[in-house]
Amino acid sequence: LAAWTQIQSRLNIVKPNHTVGTPYTIMEILLAATFYFKQASAISTDAITTPGPQVKSEEAIISGIQWLEQAINMFTGRIQHLKTSTSSRPPNQQLLPGQPPQNYPPPTRAPSPCNFCGGDDHYIGACPEAKHYIQDGKICWNAKCRVVLPSSTYVPHHYQGTWLKDRVDMYH
Repeated sequence: LAAWTQIQSRLNIVKPNHTVGTPYTIMEILLAATFYFKQASAISTDAITTPGPQVKSEEAIISGIQWLEQAINMFTGRIQHLKTSTSSRPPNQQLLPGQPPQNYPPPTRAPSPCNFCGGDDHYIGACPEAKHYIQDGKICWNAKCRVVLPSSTYVPHHYQGTWLKDRVDMYH
């Protein structure tokens, strides 16, 4: 646990602008762990002043690599768990620790009415009333395919109405 804390501290120093939710790459973790184990071995060799039995450095490296492999596997497992638990819940819902993810039915969409007259069976591009207003010269389409006044300006917002047709009628 102390080694993992030291490795995380090293990652925070090396990558100060790292986003909290994104995982570190395996190479970044490996470099931080290598730095930690080099520091740990330097400290342990400096602390020993009396000659003792020689410990093969290969064993320390192998045990360090095994520990690092376990940490990476645990880290990868947690990332996979987070990916599966966040994909099954709405984006704004916070998942508490120990709380199982909940599956929600897809949202139902209400029929989108025409913005010009409010009809449910068509959109503004196919609105028969809008076509009559265009023929009468009250409105037209601009380059962005939006309904505008003949002067190429939008209908002012201070004209109140439920639908765009009501606001155009108030303007004219």
